[in-house]
Amino acid sequence: MNTLEFLKKEKKITIMAKQVNHSAFFIPKELQNYEEKYLYKYIARWSLIHEKYICCNDVAENFGISVRQATNIISLIHRRYADKIHHKTKKLKCTKSKAIKTYILVKEIRD
Repeated sequence: MNTLEFLKKEKKITIMAKQVNHSAFFIPKELQNYEEKYLYKYIARWSLIHEKYICCNDVAENFGISVRQATNIISLIHRRYADKIHHKTKKLKCTKSKAIKTYILVKEIRD
């Protein structure tokens, strides 16, 4: 199975995004009709569509980016764009690593 067949099976497409600080990333199928300029807006829209709390692991898995990058983007949404992206947060302690993960639930995106 080649990469394209795998991506179609997984219902994702690859976007060769060239933001200064991002490499290529996946766009889940439910976001294919949206044209956003920034990755954090795609992630916020994805959370809004799913109506559930998401964490860095969810973002990394669905957008094909590193967990570290996903953590930074969730922090960016929470801290810098809270005025544009209305959201709720919760912090949970992981049982394995005892690290604290931040989860966000996007309620509204203001343009």
